[in-house]
Amino acid sequence: MRLSNLIDLCERARKMLADVFLGSRRIQGLHPIEDFRDAP
Repeated sequence: MRLSNLIDLCERARKMLADVFLGSRRIQGLHPIEDFRDAP
């Protein structure tokens, strides 16, 4: 596997994780969960 392929894979994984995180924050707006709230 070439290094560029590995970097591309990491980028895609990072975007996927970001989407999941943003999705969980959107759900949090409807059902607040203390653990996921930003620290003041």
